Amino acid sequence: MRGVREALERAKNPALWLSFGKDSLFLLRLALDAGFNGPCYHFGDELNALAKQTILDHVLTVFSWPCTDR
Repeated sequence: MRGVREALERAKNPALWLSFGKDSLFLLRLALDAGFNGPCYHFGDELNALAKQTILDHVLTVFSWPCTDR
């Protein structure tokens, strides 16, 4: 936890990139517990029900972009 807190303190504009899968939800939990209150970014077409509920529960600012073809 201390490492997350120190990283947030050093960052000028902290943000999280989230897929809203189990790993990124764990990272989000650590960041929120450490005081994170910045924006989140999601790349994908749609947010699943768990992602939508998480956003509402934690009053997150989430910017979402659809995937592009390469």
